[in-house]
Amino acid sequence: MSARYPGRVSLQALVLSVLLVASLPLAGPSVIAATGTGPVDDQGPQNILLITVDTTRADYLSCYGSALLTTPNIDALARRGVRFDAATAVIPLTGPGHASMLTGLYPRDHGAIRNGVPVAEDIPTLATILSARGYTTAAFISGWTLRTQVIGLHRGFDHFDDSMTDRYHAVNDQRLGDQTADMAVAWLEEKRDGPFFLWVHFFDPHEPFTDHKMELAPNPAARVAAPEKDVLQRYSQEVAFADLQVGRVLAALEKSGAVDDTMILLTSDHGEAFGEHGTKGHGRELYQTTQNVPMILVHPLVGRNKVSDLPVSTLDVTPTLLDLLDLPPVMESDGVALGQALVAPGSFAGRAIYQETFPGARKKFWGLFGPKLTGDPTMVAVRRGGWKAIYNPKKDILELFDLSSDPTETRDLSGELSVRAGRFKPLLTSHAQRAWRPAGTETALSDEDRKRLESLGYID
Repeated sequence: MSARYPGRVSLQALVLSVLLVASLPLAGPSVIAATGTGPVDDQGPQNILLITVDTTRADYLSCYGSALLTTPNIDALARRGVRFDAATAVIPLTGPGHASMLTGLYPRDHGAIRNGVPVAEDIPTLATILSARGYTTAAFISGWTLRTQVIGLHRGFDHFDDSMTDRYHAVNDQRLGDQTADMAVAWLEEKRDGPFFLWVHFFDPHEPFTDHKMELAPNPAARVAAPEKDVLQRYSQEVAFADLQVGRVLAALEKSGAVDDTMILLTSDHGEAFGEHGTKGHGRELYQTTQNVPMILVHPLVGRNKVSDLPVSTLDVTPTLLDLLDLPPVMESDGVALGQALVAPGSFAGRAIYQETFPGARKKFWGLFGPKLTGDPTMVAVRRGGWKAIYNPKKDILELFDLSSDPTETRDLSGELSVRAGRFKPLLTSHAQRAWRPAGTETALSDEDRKRLESLGYID
């Protein structure tokens, strides 16, 4: 099945077909088809709550086996739905990563290939699609790289709150999670008619890391050793602080009475490296430290307390949510509907999940950004099943990893398994040569915007 929805069938129809076919006598075939026309009563939850926690590695959440009990609220959410253990970020940057989530497109298809470059204005987003269907839409975001004038994801939102007035770093570049949660909770307390789409974004696990002085107990289900370095302990504190705010939003949803009519998806745009492979931070490399992110989906059709090892992508956010609403896509998507993938995982087993990153901005002495935007990636990667290949097009260097036996990518098998590595290279070369549709340039940003991007580490 193509990732771009040829002959689309809704998840509701697919589940029904599986159940009906299983109950049919063996004499003769049966074909069941349906098409989506929009929100219909008794089709399941119609509201959407999308929670994105910035810069969050999956292995620092306790439900994913972190050393400490960092995320009791997210753990409880996972027990209400399905947890994807093999979720992959499209690109390790906040702006482009969220743009891919909300469009279902790779960065070169929606235009935003690095922070400070906006999404093309003619690209539909989840918000514009739902707004056109009569949804009340609201977003509360916490990082400067998602502000209106920086990325352009405000389109389609009735209310898009990107105000940041506190000096959390050298300049006003982000908002603390408790402030964002205050606003989201207040919005949920308001009574409204009709379905809603609420996006809440927390930025706390992004550097600089604050020690919140929280007592974190050991995780009895830990898969990794306890963090020894101070920076890792502070990062764990930030993840735990963000979890507290997630819990507040979920409690407000419960109190509002809308929880049974709301599907929930929680994920992250990318992770963070702490010296693995000789790298720190995010944005330039495509190892699992920045690419393996949490993803949790709550909806009656996907079941409860389930864990899936099916490789999935943050590209799948918009196609998944639209499919669960039984809404047809308004354009081709690079992602897939995860509900359908869960029902028929064999159809998606050989799916190639691509990742990419591009040259970072550099500060020139006359104040402009560089290097020139060309759409040529510095690194591309692909995951297929348990195998992952990373390719540097400029240096023509390919690395190959078996994630099923080496999840932390400590052993490059490209030399030992040269034939297998050779099979990946055409895929990566082809992906690296995809065309880019530029939507804007960073030189349109104000001096203030440039300073904030620099403070966040996005300008060298």
